[in-house]
Amino acid sequence: MHNPALKNFVRPQTATTVEGGYLSLKQVVDIAYNKQAFELTTSEAVKEKVQSSYEYIQHVALNGKPIYGVNTPFGGMANQILNHDETLQLQTNLMFFLKSGAGNYVGDVYVRAAMVILTNALLKGVSGIRFEIIERYAFFLQNGITPRVRELGSIGASGDLVPLASVAGAVTGLADCFAVSYKGEQWGTQAISEKFKLERIKLHPKEGLALVNSTAMLTGIAAINLQELNKLFALSLHAHALMMQALTASVQPFDAFTHSHKPHEGQIFIAEMITGLLTGSQMVRKNGDPLQGENKLYQDRYSIRCVPQFLGPIVDGFKTVQKNIEIEANSVTDNPLIDMENFNILHGGNFLGEYVAIGMDQVRNYIGLIAKHLDAQIALLVMPEFNNGLPSSLSGNTTNRINMGLKGLQITGNSIMPLLLFYGNSIADKFPTHAEQFNQNINSQGFNASMLTKTSIELFRKYVAISLIFAVQAVDLRAKQMGKQVYVKDVVSPETFKTYAAIRQICNKNVLLSEPLVINDNSFPMDDFIDAIDADIQYNGKLVTAANALIEKLDAYYAA
Repeated sequence: MHNPALKNFVRPQTATTVEGGYLSLKQVVDIAYNKQAFELTTSEAVKEKVQSSYEYIQHVALNGKPIYGVNTPFGGMANQILNHDETLQLQTNLMFFLKSGAGNYVGDVYVRAAMVILTNALLKGVSGIRFEIIERYAFFLQNGITPRVRELGSIGASGDLVPLASVAGAVTGLADCFAVSYKGEQWGTQAISEKFKLERIKLHPKEGLALVNSTAMLTGIAAINLQELNKLFALSLHAHALMMQALTASVQPFDAFTHSHKPHEGQIFIAEMITGLLTGSQMVRKNGDPLQGENKLYQDRYSIRCVPQFLGPIVDGFKTVQKNIEIEANSVTDNPLIDMENFNILHGGNFLGEYVAIGMDQVRNYIGLIAKHLDAQIALLVMPEFNNGLPSSLSGNTTNRINMGLKGLQITGNSIMPLLLFYGNSIADKFPTHAEQFNQNINSQGFNASMLTKTSIELFRKYVAISLIFAVQAVDLRAKQMGKQVYVKDVVSPETFKTYAAIRQICNKNVLLSEPLVINDNSFPMDDFIDAIDADIQYNGKLVTAANALIEKLDAYYAA
């Protein structure tokens, strides 16, 4: 099953009409996940613009004027003019020599996102392609037919040539080796064409190039990465807020006065979000009073006190990347482009996915920093020297001296966090300069950057799950210290109680009981907890609902 959301494909009632205009990343992702139906424009003006560019390039190409990749070979071999028959065969041949990907298949949702972006770009009418082909892409999207694309094969230079050739070959019905996914099963092109009575589309000059010479795949993956990351970032802030309450932190460091004197937008935003998450809590300290007890401090440690200063630059970084990815998703990225106002054919390099590559490299770096910050908070929680009287390793039953609490869980977290820091290394600067006869002698590595970010996000989701277990266990233990009749619901902030309750429900624990999430070491396999929370986040379950208010605020911040 390539994507559970698409196995039983039923078109949603609400639809987004794609007409070559501006699409938000949310619209792209919602269509990709089949949350919104894809509708192709019926505008005659759009059709006419598309048709005009097609007719113009056919006329020029077949009359002998040299046009790269249309009546010349490709790359370092584009030093000769093809004859009429060779020009007609070139585009189909392009699909076959690019059918060379390796590795596992990319998930259906990422391919669908790429198809949405490419379809919208083709509708702008500067690529020289027939409307009939655009209609076929729309048909595949509307009916849940998704071409199979390998994970390895693009350097993000002349766009995503190899991945998008697999898409184009399947959509046009070129040959049976171009497979598709349909209702969770793999089909050959011939079988799917017979089922839906689809005729093979023979590609005309420039059309194959228009379908593969694009950053649509690397951008589609990036778009979904950012939407997934938004959930995780919101939940990481919820985890921080729960941990702060368990550590009886002071709210004073988040006062607006402090941040007005260092007015970075992201820093101010994070301070406001943390203040909102802590509002109504009976666990936090409302002023600058020191912690009580043997190890009291007159102010909290940096990992608590500097949350806005640490995460502020990160949320601003996400905002910049989000804007750049959205611009890329609304761009035309094939080559050459056709300027019908001036009857000109322009050779350029919009296919270079550098904005996406650098953006995804930055995102992976930010993910590592977020995890490292959470790791510092977890380290405080498990050590009596620093946690203001909580049990060692957050043991839920200290009367049983063989209980080790969340010691194993911390080790697992420590195995993931360095991986996230490792994935934070850049790849955009590691391109081979000799690619394709030195034609692609600079290349973005945007596809690889997006795929590495996808992997990083999958690991980060597990790390957030682990962090939330620590946060809930710590809050449970702190509430227990506050008195026998104290219930978490009555002392934790209303916003974070939503997340707390979601974790307890996912782990099949009564939300209103005062007992800790984990009492004895043998009370529940911890890996089952991680799996259940991971799946809940991935498929937008209870935790995403609990954090939805903050997710929406993040969306609004990025859009501002």
